[in-house]
Amino acid sequence: MNKELFTTRQIEAAVKSYLCTLEKAKKSNDSQTVEDMNNRLSYLTKLKDVTIDYSRLTITNSHGDYYTSQIICQGNQLVTIDWTDASRLPACWEVIMSFAYADPNSKSGKIDAEGLKRYVNHYQQFFKLNAYDLSIMPYLYFFQLAVSNFYEPYEDLPEEYLDIARLTTRQLSWLNEHVDELAVQLLQK
Repeated sequence: MNKELFTTRQIEAAVKSYLCTLEKAKKSNDSQTVEDMNNRLSYLTKLKDVTIDYSRLTITNSHGDYYTSQIICQGNQLVTIDWTDASRLPACWEVIMSFAYADPNSKSGKIDAEGLKRYVNHYQQFFKLNAYDLSIMPYLYFFQLAVSNFYEPYEDLPEEYLDIARLTTRQLSWLNEHVDELAVQLLQK
């Protein structure tokens, strides 16, 4: 993830990718993925109203794909695995993504503002996020979910990854309706 992710070029690439997956899903009579792709295509229009100033984000060393499936228990220790996406990333993205994947209430797609605030407050006991990070966090996650095709490679996608793809679509659907509200709630004390 870098500042290039938040451009119209990335939105155009997402449209092409979704259209390709949509055609594959139609040929496979996969009505759920057809619906998901049509919904994802519609959410891309909202991105034109989202402006993210990458230079204002807190950038940090990051796992890049941190969620509960990346943690294993080894004796009395928790060990984080799969560092292939590790890089310097916006800290607020890693925070909201890890929360949205781990919070059991997020499985429906809804991101619980109060739970996320507690998660952010705990994170900030160790690492700081600036005011811009907090205000843009939901939009950053919305944008990243909207331009990322989690359904590819369509023909070879393991069931576990399809579950994640569907989860991100539910979250994207919820964010499409509630991203502004979530951003306001995160800034409230």
